[in-house]
Amino acid sequence: WGAAGGSQRTESFVLPPIASFRPVGAMNRAFAAASLLVAASRGDMELSHALVCDDPEVATSLLQVQVEQGRRPSVRVAKSDVLVDTVRDGGGGVQAEQVADQYAPGATLSVTQGADTMTMQVIEEKGGLIQEFSLNGKSILYNRPMPDQMDGSTFWPAPQSAWGWPPPPEIDPTPTKSAQFKYDLQVHSSDRSVSLLGPECAKFKIRMGKNIQVDAERLAFVVDYEIINTGTETSHWAPWEISRIRPGGLTFFRTGSQATHGSFPPLVTQEVAGVRWFKQEEGVTGKLFDDAAPASHTKKVWLAHTDGDLVLVKCFDNIDPSEAAPGDDNEVELYSGGDYEEIEQQGAYRAIAPHTSLRWRVLWFVRALPSDAKAEVGNQALVDYVGSLCH
Repeated sequence: WGAAGGSQRTESFVLPPIASFRPVGAMNRAFAAASLLVAASRGDMELSHALVCDDPEVATSLLQVQVEQGRRPSVRVAKSDVLVDTVRDGGGGVQAEQVADQYAPGATLSVTQGADTMTMQVIEEKGGLIQEFSLNGKSILYNRPMPDQMDGSTFWPAPQSAWGWPPPPEIDPTPTKSAQFKYDLQVHSSDRSVSLLGPECAKFKIRMGKNIQVDAERLAFVVDYEIINTGTETSHWAPWEISRIRPGGLTFFRTGSQATHGSFPPLVTQEVAGVRWFKQEEGVTGKLFDDAAPASHTKKVWLAHTDGDLVLVKCFDNIDPSEAAPGDDNEVELYSGGDYEEIEQQGAYRAIAPHTSLRWRVLWFVRALPSDAKAEVGNQALVDYVGSLCH
């Protein structure tokens, strides 16, 4: 198709923010409109700036492309520096200090539809941490004020009884402040994904990995976890995702059993119509172990949390209680740490042959609290909304 002045060319080119072009002939006219549509649908072209065209047929097609692009989600994936610490003042008898914001190497994945942008940020440090999961700049994950503290969302092998405390530093170096251990982070342009691969854990001969993609159709983030057996003998593990949330929120899930608490203080929960609810209060500590239950029309289960403004939903395959890791570990765990909460879920406990891996998928959603729902125990509109996302 022709550029301004009518000279034809067949190679692809990038249009500047303000561009003028004139298609030559009916074939080029159709090709121009089709090319714009393909570029916009792939996200290769931004049409937010003015394009000037003196052909009325293509101008009409261009308008249709702009409308279509407004309806289609736009996905962005790139390496970036991620905020891991904010300016803070000393307190509690400590001399006041002012420390500049701190950033760590990482990557940002985002999807935009209309006025809403959902963003997930990961870093190489702290066990390949998911540092932020936000809607329009507000994150549902807890970012503690010190970069060497436990926050965000991490990935461990279960059962915990196999390694006790703290976790091996190659898997999660944060509790032991072993900052020398970092995950290898790669951005893959072919499928617009981000992968993180941890160093080998010498004691257990495993490596922890995750691959993250955006599901533009569902406006979800697909997190594929992996436990890789690097040894020469079969090992047994279950995947375990731990997400830290600010205090004061409401966590809920469809329950499939009677909750237990192991050696920890019990959490006070309520069960309403098959859904267990936990209202976290700052200063309260304790633990809950439970099974999740799917709705009748699906094999998926969900674990959800709301802070009154945002709703976090994690969707994953249900497991039978017999498939859970041995010990106190269970499909769903909640931990109240006083000034934060951990919402956790595990996959099936499996044998992993040498030089093979166990894989497990979790879908993440973040949404604004629906106008017809309330952040209250037993709110059926909230349960129904979460269920509509996880199917």
